[in-house]
Order: sequence, then C-alpha cells, then structure tokens
Amino acid sequence: MDHQHTLQLNGSAAASFTCSGCKELGFESSYICENSNCNYILHKECAEPVKHAVHPFFKNCNFEFIENSEKEGAGFCDGCGKDFSGFIYLSQKKGFFKRLLGFRYALHPSCLNMKENIMNDDGNVIMTLSDEVSMSQGIGGPLVSLSLPIVDP
Repeated sequence: MDHQHTLQLNGSAAASFTCSGCKELGFESSYICENSNCNYILHKECAEPVKHAVHPFFKNCNFEFIENSEKEGAGFCDGCGKDFSGFIYLSQKKGFFKRLLGFRYALHPSCLNMKENIMNDDGNVIMTLSDEVSMSQGIGGPLVSLSLPIVDP
C-alpha cells in the first residue's frame, strides 16, 4: 500500500464508508489513517491483501492483487457486476465469454473474501453465497448471486 501516513485498525464496526483502495462501500472493521486531517480508510482485506488468491467459484483460476486497476482499463467485477476503479484481483486465466474479447476475471477484494454464509445474531444462516449465474444482468452481469432461503416468520 502506498500511503504517506500510518494506518491503524479500527476494530469496531464503523458507519458506512467508501474504501480509499477499492472504492467500494464498507461497513465492518477498517484501517484508518492516524492523521486526523486525512480521510484515508481501507477495508481490512484491502489493507492486508494477499498477493495471490483463489476463489472456489472460479475453478483452476489464480488471482493476483492489483493496486492500480486503471492500468488494466475499464472493466467490472465478476462477483458483483459493478465497475472497478481501485484495488482488484485479476485472474491469470481468461473467462469463457471474456476469452473471446481477451479479458481476465476480476474481483473486488471484498467480493473475493465474501463469506460463504452470512448469519444473524442467533447463528442462523440468513444468506448463502451461490455460484448460480444471473442472466437477468446479461453477459456483463454478475456471475455470483446470493441465494436467500425462505424463512418462516
């Protein structure tokens, strides 16, 4: 990370923020700049990136952390379907449809690190990450959708 001030972990869940690294919304613990005049803030996964990563939905695909996605050109995250403009993970392997156009898979750090199950305070699973393709967004839409269980009140 290239920031001129020291960053410190803010362990408590903060109010929503926009990550200075990946430019995506954040809610949980974050790294904040110790300089009170600086608004630099990062998701934990953006402040502590792994150089190389894998994701179970992208078989035989290795991802590399890239700090400056602008050098890679315009694109979108294959996890959530949103554009990327900051930190991303790019695959070495090109995607099926993307191969025709010469593009690699891309994931926001928060999409790469999303938990498989999200639970409520009682420990009950309320959302499960699914690898089902959502074609409602078209070919450029998200490849990962959330599968919401039916819950009886």
